[in-house]
Amino acid sequence: MRKVSVEVCCGLHCSLKGGQELLDLIESNPLFQGDQFDFIPVNCLQCCDDGALSPVVSINGENYMKITPERLVSTLRTFIN
Repeated sequence: MRKVSVEVCCGLHCSLKGGQELLDLIESNPLFQGDQFDFIPVNCLQCCDDGALSPVVSINGENYMKITPERLVSTLRTFIN
């Protein structure tokens, strides 16, 4: 089983638009507990275009911009074995 790396941007722009809330949501969701996911808060993914595309989450190196909590959960569900 390949571990899924989930980097959640907690930089200024992303934090102002919900980055920390996204991290809290996925860390507390029972669906994503265990060894399959590795949730990593990062200072900045440097791809939000000064906040225009924030919040940003990177899943296995693929960036997801303007991600909502619903879209994040939906996307992460596709990685559950």
